[in-house]
Amino acid sequence: MRGFSVFLKKELREVRKTWRLWVLPGIALFLGITSPVLAKLTPMLVEQAGQSQPGVVIEFPDPTYVDAYTQFGSQLNQLMIIAVIIATAGLISSEIRRGTAILVLTKPLSRVAFFLAKVVSQTLVLLGATVVGTLAAFSLTAILFGQAPLLDLLLGAGFWFAFAWLTLAIMALLSVVFNSQGGAAGVGIALLFGVILVVSTWSAIEDYSPAALTMASMNAFRGEEYQAVIPLLSTILVGGLALAAGAWALQRKEI
Repeated sequence: MRGFSVFLKKELREVRKTWRLWVLPGIALFLGITSPVLAKLTPMLVEQAGQSQPGVVIEFPDPTYVDAYTQFGSQLNQLMIIAVIIATAGLISSEIRRGTAILVLTKPLSRVAFFLAKVVSQTLVLLGATVVGTLAAFSLTAILFGQAPLLDLLLGAGFWFAFAWLTLAIMALLSVVFNSQGGAAGVGIALLFGVILVVSTWSAIEDYSPAALTMASMNAFRGEEYQAVIPLLSTILVGGLALAAGAWALQRKEI
């Protein structure tokens, strides 16, 4: 992988100077802050709405940290995954479209190194976003509910990060295959919902596919039992295949 370390350093410098540093961490921070607040306020708001209707009585149990963690996990699995898809849809195609890819590839930099450096830099951004959001959720949950078990939160966030990394790997492949960022994003979102639909209707793969990590993540957030070993292994396998396919496709793509 000729030129990988040099180009990776360049990518990380650019991340610090551009919007890419703020988008995913900013969204994760927002979710980490608002999820405990929503968990705390939602029962109160629903009860007040019910009181405005004569004869309607709505009672909720007092919310706990589990509600805050569950809300955070739900937002990660929905809004944050879509944000990852959109943010990474042009990971490679945008460089090709602007003509910057051909400029750097004329230097002693292999296409495989170029591809993997882009993936690694974006993975670090995703990891930073996960850490920021998790710390925010932990802090606000502890403040609002008086307790916030850290292990459950870390496990849930860790399982989610593994699934998000797989999403990133697939989007890196799609960003090579499709010249349009919108096209790659559209296919990525369609694949996401397609996988969710298949897993929800085909119980034979429910416990073995990478999509099972989303269920393991939610169970971990709730402090319940989870099965994560096989989904983690399948995630690594599918993610590795997606990256290998993306690097192979880039080597054969006209730039």
